[in-house]
Amino acid sequence: MSLFGRGKQQSRDQKFLLKAISKTPNDPKLHVELGWLYAESRQYHDAQQAFSRAVELRADAHTTADATYGLALIHIEQKAFEQAREELRTLIRDCPTFPKRAEAHFALAEVNEHLWRQTSWKNEQERLDSEYLQRALDHYQQAVERGSEQHATAEFLWGNLLCEISRQDEALSHLKIASQHIALDQKEAFELHVLLGTLYQQKQDFVNAKVAFETALKKGAKPAFVADVQYRLGQIAQAQNDDDQAVTRYEKALAAHGETQSDVALDMLVNLSELRFRHHWQKEAVEYAERALQFPQLTEAIRQRILKILAQGYAALKAFDKAIPYEDQYFDTVHDHDAKAESLLRLGNLYEEQKQEKEAVDAYRKGLKFSKRTLLASKLNAAIGRIYLNEDRLNQAINSIKDALEHAEEDPTHAAFVYRLLGECHAKRKEMERSVEAYGTILAKYKDSQEEQFARQELKTLRKNVKKEIQELERQQAAQQQAAQDEKRPPKPISTEEQERLVELIDQILDEKGFFERLKEGLLKTHLGLVSKIEQLLASRANVDEELIENLEEILILSDMGVATTQRIIESLRERVSKKELKDTNQVKFYLKREVQAILEGREKPIDVERAKPFVMLVIGVNGTGKTTTIGKLASKFKAQGKNVLIAAGDTFRAAAIEQLEIWGERAGCDVIKHSSGSDPSAVLFDAVKAAKSRNVDVLIADTAGRLHTKHNLMEELRKMVRIVSREMPGAPHEILMVIDATTGQNAIQQAQIFNEGIGITSFALTKLDGTAKGGIIVGISNEMNIPISYIGIGEKIEDLREFNAKEFVEALFEG
Repeated sequence: MSLFGRGKQQSRDQKFLLKAISKTPNDPKLHVELGWLYAESRQYHDAQQAFSRAVELRADAHTTADATYGLALIHIEQKAFEQAREELRTLIRDCPTFPKRAEAHFALAEVNEHLWRQTSWKNEQERLDSEYLQRALDHYQQAVERGSEQHATAEFLWGNLLCEISRQDEALSHLKIASQHIALDQKEAFELHVLLGTLYQQKQDFVNAKVAFETALKKGAKPAFVADVQYRLGQIAQAQNDDDQAVTRYEKALAAHGETQSDVALDMLVNLSELRFRHHWQKEAVEYAERALQFPQLTEAIRQRILKILAQGYAALKAFDKAIPYEDQYFDTVHDHDAKAESLLRLGNLYEEQKQEKEAVDAYRKGLKFSKRTLLASKLNAAIGRIYLNEDRLNQAINSIKDALEHAEEDPTHAAFVYRLLGECHAKRKEMERSVEAYGTILAKYKDSQEEQFARQELKTLRKNVKKEIQELERQQAAQQQAAQDEKRPPKPISTEEQERLVELIDQILDEKGFFERLKEGLLKTHLGLVSKIEQLLASRANVDEELIENLEEILILSDMGVATTQRIIESLRERVSKKELKDTNQVKFYLKREVQAILEGREKPIDVERAKPFVMLVIGVNGTGKTTTIGKLASKFKAQGKNVLIAAGDTFRAAAIEQLEIWGERAGCDVIKHSSGSDPSAVLFDAVKAAKSRNVDVLIADTAGRLHTKHNLMEELRKMVRIVSREMPGAPHEILMVIDATTGQNAIQQAQIFNEGIGITSFALTKLDGTAKGGIIVGISNEMNIPISYIGIGEKIEDLREFNAKEFVEALFEG
């Protein structure tokens, strides 16, 4: 540290003072003045003698303090810091009114900081508890508060020291003050703004950090320091997802760094390779990665990042011969099982690109040994299935694809692709219904996927081909009949029933109108009875007041939402009005829609028939609710999905029910287990379960009686049926589905409570929503009973019975 100026030797003044001293040798002030002249001209030996003589003469306090101050500064220049420290402490203690006291505090702060830095400490705590450190902080503070000429530098050094001991908030405060002063020299200003930017960056205040670093660049510095600032600006841009700016900054920093193989240069190369790869500049990505790979100080984690970019970058450039060895190296460096499996998935893809299918399958199968993530295992199985499908190894393909299906739902895009593979595989195996089912699943569940158009086109092509097949069969049948007539023999029957059923199924799947539009039409009466009345009420009012709320309450109750559900909605509405969250009537409809959706969400429950085989479903409900029709529609749906379905006619007290089931069974292609009218329903279920197990049935759907006027006898009969089924197949019935007629309104809730108390309900199917203005019952039953809704029905067609979707239902209801 240098505390003196660099002026020329002032020989004339020195001669004048020496002459004066020769006349009055005991005047301490003359010695002090001469000492400062010597000091300014770097004649430290002579200056030291002059200041020492002044101290010996014991003049007034200010003169002695001035001489002591001069001696201290000379000792600082001579790096005699301990001696300078004692001298500065003495003058501050002994002369509190010394005019240069603020400068003495600044000098003493610097001395203490230097001693603190050059001392070897046993541990960090001793370093932080050091008196040198505490005194440095205290004297920088005194220098600032007493208005030292160096107060800007003191503020900067004070903040810098606080930053070094992790008192960032205090440091930031002092550095911000220091940054406002113009008294700092260029080097100090650069260092201050770099430090300021670093603190802001640590606090993730990227806006102020960027301003500070850019200000530092304007102050100017050596290329190495500029490189560090550009690097930090690159980090900030990357944190703000401004990748273009990050690349620009990193490249400038890298150019300033030159060919040095520092940790910072390595980090920039790796970041640049990843940024370039992300934005599909693959050539630049691999070039940066190749440079980074040459650095000697690679950690395992950095090496993994580089190898990953090289493998994927060369793969994107179609340089598969280069990508494969890098992917192999990456696999060897990672330890996480999921990361290994992902690497093997990529490696298999590379082998496929090289037409090395055997190596690809080996890589995928090896990946399955490491995979813990179910979605990843699904992707590996799908890749194996794809190869087998292309090689027409259809049995192996179907097994792998079915394994892939198990957890594909976690990624809708992937799931759609798996169903596409399944559809193609079934088509090659001539299992057309199952192929249609797979393509239909894509249209039903993955409408926005890239596979939708492919599936739709395949279904249209298949429908066209099947229609041609029907025409050919009809032509053959006509020829047969003519030949038989000519030869006077009975014609050989030719059936087109299977083909016609397939066309009907495809037509249902390709229904251009869509279920949502039919749902809106089906809910029109409920919309008119609920939403339209609410809209009319809101249109007639300017403010949300108590009268409006009471009118809303009446509309909700009349729509059969029920008192309890209505109270829940209205109480919440009043609370929001009191909090001034709902001020005008335009907000009320949106709020009601959101409340209804909140009640219905979480009540959706698709029935998973895959969780048991045979999956036994007991269908209960009051007579007239559409129970038998619902069973028929469910059987048709499951059959269309390729399931082997069996129906049990458990309502033996109503002969029409058995006949209806037989019609539905014939239509769906399902066998019906029945006994004579009036026989024991439990015996029917006993035979049905036995048959289901022996015939390898996937789903058994059992009808039951619904004579609620004989409540006690009915419940005993249902409980007996459950016991029989459970005894013959532990865990069954797997689903107890109650069918509810929406037109019965609030009576439906009372019926459900009776059945739930008697036998237990696992889910609801609400039918006839298209025939009532009381569709609000679905909201009421969801709110009052903690039982999910699996299906809703809005028409007579098979496709009008669909899995319940809360969001879709609410949109259709409120959109009208």
